[in-house]
Amino acid sequence: RPNAAKHDCDASVVYITVGKLAPASARVKELGGTLVGGRVNLGKGRGAYQWLRDREQNMLALWAEE
Repeated sequence: RPNAAKHDCDASVVYITVGKLAPASARVKELGGTLVGGRVNLGKGRGAYQWLRDREQNMLALWAEE
C-alpha cells in the first residue's frame, strides 16, 4: 500500500467498485469528501483506486477496472 505510510488509517478500508474513477472522485468532492493521496494504477489490467475520506472522516476507497 504505497499511500499507507503517508496517511493515518489504522482501520480496514472498504473499497467501492465504480464504473469510472474520475467522475466518481469528482462526485466525492461535490458531496463534501476529500481525496487522500493520488490515484494508484495497479497495472496489468488490474484497475486503479483512489482513497478518500467522507464528511465524517471515514477512510474509503473507490476502485475501477478502467
